[in-house]
Amino acid sequence: MDLVVTTGGVSAGASDVVRAVLDADDARLAEVDVAAVAVRPGRPQALARWRGVPWVALPGNPVSAFVSFALFVRPALAVLAGREPARPVLRAAAEAWPSPPGRTHVVPVRTLPSGAVARATAPGADDRTGGHATSALLGADALALVPPDVEKVEAGDELDVLPLDLPFGAGA
Repeated sequence: MDLVVTTGGVSAGASDVVRAVLDADDARLAEVDVAAVAVRPGRPQALARWRGVPWVALPGNPVSAFVSFALFVRPALAVLAGREPARPVLRAAAEAWPSPPGRTHVVPVRTLPSGAVARATAPGADDRTGGHATSALLGADALALVPPDVEKVEAGDELDVLPLDLPFGAGA
């Protein structure tokens, strides 16, 4: 086994059993680092070694787990496989959208024929259900990384965009 990846149970709630294992005094568990990373969605994360095998604990919210996998696990798997991880590319925003300041806001986007990106939204969704809805991922082919100091992305703003290259979704 090269890597263990779990989702859910890493926060600090009473039912967060992965966190309880990570906090336990167990000789088989080493190098534990539980962190609140500065991304939205995807704040609670953990890294550890279980019996010498790297362990990544991702958040339980489905969109948070997806984003965390794309940002942290997928690059690690590429390196373990001897390949270069995907790198962000610069793309212009096709439209304006709000972004909560304070953490890097990771927004599911779709690439338009022009090369610009627009927020991916759930079918039939409005702005209140936008990119945090699990179904919005169906139309996404990339993740835009909005810096923590940006409160509103304006049409034409250049953003780092991480292509997903998934076998499903909008395609690019």
